[in-house]
Amino acid sequence: MPHQMKELDLVKLGLQMNPDSLFKKDGTGLMSAVVNLGGGTGEFVSPDGLILTNHHVAFGAIQRASTKEKDYLENGFLAMTRGEEIPAQGYTADVLLGYEEVTGRIARASNRA
Repeated sequence: MPHQMKELDLVKLGLQMNPDSLFKKDGTGLMSAVVNLGGGTGEFVSPDGLILTNHHVAFGAIQRASTKEKDYLENGFLAMTRGEEIPAQGYTADVLLGYEEVTGRIARASNRA
């Protein structure tokens, strides 16, 4: 679990940052930048919610946004302004807001059944 990462010797394994910076309950840790895009991950790269991901993860959205006149799969796409940005239709970005240990509660509830 994220809070257990600090128990690993990540620095010895090559991590070049403070392991305590990976997960923070206040949402400022590096793991809070990671989003699940349903089939892949991405990461926030701006305070305004811009997400960076791999081409294969965004392929469906690129395909849906393309037309015969604007074939983004073939020619690529670059928005120079916010007004030029196009939506990633069909995608939802899931963000970890928190988690809690529930094993004890589940075990107690299952013993009552």
